[in-house]
Amino acid sequence: MPLTVQKLSDIYVQEIYPPYFGIYVCNKPKQDVEVANYFNAGFFAQTEEGTIPVGNLMDSGIIYAQSKDNPSWINVAGKALTTLYVKNDGEFGFEKTNTLENKNFKTAISGIPIVIDGRQISMEDIKREGYEGNELYYTWHGFLGIRESDLVYVGARCEYSQMAWILLALGIRNAVKLDGGGSYILHNDRTLKATDGNRRINNVGMWHG
Repeated sequence: MPLTVQKLSDIYVQEIYPPYFGIYVCNKPKQDVEVANYFNAGFFAQTEEGTIPVGNLMDSGIIYAQSKDNPSWINVAGKALTTLYVKNDGEFGFEKTNTLENKNFKTAISGIPIVIDGRQISMEDIKREGYEGNELYYTWHGFLGIRESDLVYVGARCEYSQMAWILLALGIRNAVKLDGGGSYILHNDRTLKATDGNRRINNVGMWHG
């Protein structure tokens, strides 16, 4: 009989007061971002000119990307994507959308849905948003979710079958997976965890404290 009790280990958790959450478009090597507290955030693509954000991305009311305008060669272009948002009045939540226009969002970022309303999202539903599923291999991943009145960032080395279990065990019933793997870094005044290399990344999530 297989074990049903699992152990949480080597997992990083940071609560973030929603109005203090920000996104910085850096387009820099992940170890060279000049921010004290940050984690690699949105998915991105490499081009001859550098990196471009993929999906939905907004900070301080500025839209950096929205899936309806993503180039057609981007796999999520035009798709309604699960997007975490914080509004100007401090309200926050998740919405599936392909546009950030006329939303009154202050900050917004899309990611691969892992748990919504306490339910693990199936691989079929993930692929309907344009993701390929191979983004969920075993490596270091970052997740951004909601726990009661705060946003919560979680860093964990895991693969798809473990992700929802980890988040639910931490009391997080709604969360998306951010970019990870070779881009993964968590920096809290010093680098706490990073995968090998110094890959150029497009954007990071930031918090105060």
